[in-house]
Amino acid sequence: MRRSVTGVVVLVLSLIGLLVPNLSAAAPVRFVDVADAADAVDQAHVLDTRSFGDYLKGHVPGAVHMNDEALRGPLGGLPVQYWSPDRLAGIFGDAGITLDSPVVVYSTVDDPLAATMTAYALTQIGHADVRIISGGFEAWAANRATTRAFPSIEPTTITPKAPTLSKIAYTDFADSIGFDDFTFVDARPKGQYLGDVPIWIRNGHIPGAHSLDWTLLTDPINKHRLKPLDEIEAILRELGVSDRDDIVVYCGTGREATLMMLAISCELGWSRVRLYEGSWTEYSSIEGSKVEVGPRVEPKTRAHRDGKLLISAQPTEETLDWLAAEGVKTVINLR
Repeated sequence: MRRSVTGVVVLVLSLIGLLVPNLSAAAPVRFVDVADAADAVDQAHVLDTRSFGDYLKGHVPGAVHMNDEALRGPLGGLPVQYWSPDRLAGIFGDAGITLDSPVVVYSTVDDPLAATMTAYALTQIGHADVRIISGGFEAWAANRATTRAFPSIEPTTITPKAPTLSKIAYTDFADSIGFDDFTFVDARPKGQYLGDVPIWIRNGHIPGAHSLDWTLLTDPINKHRLKPLDEIEAILRELGVSDRDDIVVYCGTGREATLMMLAISCELGWSRVRLYEGSWTEYSSIEGSKVEVGPRVEPKTRAHRDGKLLISAQPTEETLDWLAAEGVKTVINLR
């Protein structure tokens, strides 16, 4: 089909199976129910990421206490940055973790992010089988045994492998800000996204980023449990985010976005998802980085760069008008 919009000829091609992600590989992190977790704990390492006080009151038998804030710290003066894979390997090795055995992780219904951040950190040393208890400790304790005894473990030496989930650095997308090369999703509360809450050096969001509070992907009663996957997918598609986009999730410190990262990449199986670890803590501190305040402004579609053809998202009529003004005569739209 061929149509013309303000002087730009658009060729629309319908291609079945184009750009379908490869979902054959097992997800490195999964949310599992209590029954599945109970079946695994005898062969798995178990990490309790709740507060130490809660851990003392009772925990899953064999669970080692892990403070998720031990997984990051200052980097050149920038606070709360993830440690290097070698340093993470040392921390997890001290907890008895190995890369060839499953790891079961849980937290509390009030703070599932401790579990998702720990799970994400495990993927950065190459772990490929991490299981988060859906519903958290409360779901386990409802009908399973707990203990106050500390486990006896032997520290291990871990040699990090290639990460099993992807991340992205500011330098990887800096030249694309304001364009739709990447689809940014901001997992912070709406007020922080809009710039109404004066927390950071500069307040607002990455230009063109979508706002999606991470809690909207979770059960309102138990935030340690995800909403049904069809609901999560519907939320994303309503936002204008699809599995064909190059998705970058971020938040305030790289913690909230881990739940969103796992929900989209591991549970939905969308393969083109990366976490911006530095998140708004880093972005807002970078001199010259562009900040958008208020509602989202649609980013531009990049038609050409250095004479190279780029494939971009579905262009709007406004974008086509802009392309025409730039002298672009033909756009090939694959859908």
